[in-house]
Amino acid sequence: MEGQLLGGRYRLVRQLGEGGMGEVWEARDETLDRQVAVKVISLLAGGESRGDEARARFLREARITARLQHPYIVSVHDLGESDTQRGTVPFLVMELVRGEGLDVKLREGSVDLAEAARWGAQICDALGDAHAHGIMHRDIKPSKSSSHLPER
Repeated sequence: MEGQLLGGRYRLVRQLGEGGMGEVWEARDETLDRQVAVKVISLLAGGESRGDEARARFLREARITARLQHPYIVSVHDLGESDTQRGTVPFLVMELVRGEGLDVKLREGSVDLAEAARWGAQICDALGDAHAHGIMHRDIKPSKSSSHLPER
């Protein structure tokens, strides 16, 4: 999908990650001239009805997530669907967070207890806000949490 233009404005630059729900890409917003993250949902597994269910769940959760405004949750910029070689796929455009996941920090060696406690508190704060809005993350792990979170 590299180089593909989604929604007439988001040029996929490089894949950042892949999971059970789809892929996350770094992309260039050609309208606003900025780098963003784009999550493209995979609808291929499980047949048409499963794909329809996955699409509906993705769109519903994206709309709810877009209402969240929290310093430890990435901002949602856009939601759309685009025709690709894989068919019509929904995508979510988010703030691009630079830096490494907590998994990298943890592999580097011992982590200061105060720093680990701060990370844990920030993650719990963000999850609490998401849960208060009816969002269940379902896939929390160090690789999905950034060590470059703002101080509060």
